[in-house]
Amino acid sequence: MAQESINRIWDELLVILESILVPPLYGPIEKERRIQNVRQLTLVDYMINILQMFFHADGQGLGISVEVLEDEQFKNVKNVLTRYQTDLPRLKRECELGIESGRNKDVILRLARLFIEKETSISNEERESHRLWLDRMLMKRKEIQKKSS
Repeated sequence: MAQESINRIWDELLVILESILVPPLYGPIEKERRIQNVRQLTLVDYMINILQMFFHADGQGLGISVEVLEDEQFKNVKNVLTRYQTDLPRLKRECELGIESGRNKDVILRLARLFIEKETSISNEERESHRLWLDRMLMKRKEIQKKSS
């Protein structure tokens, strides 16, 4: 029971960290949300590694195994961290290729949405063009989900 509780706390921490880094696919983006800089991303990565060591507890006693800690949610957060500094055109390319092959690219879409809405160097015309692209990708995503259901 203790290990199950620890595992749930770990999963909840990862969900919180992911939501701090990227907004959800739908709904309004918080007004105060900003794009994180390299230093902030490094701190998040460092914090995840420290928490992982803490919850693993060197495999002794109530510690959780590394295999359990490195679950799908852990991989999602690490994926966000590795892709976070990717520029918007590359994210768009990766997303288009991923959706065409049917792979789940929610993280890329969420990052693209964040950059489209919060990047200050994008002109209004470019932003609107990117928003239209995002709408098309979300529609393709819904179609693929319907077909697979």
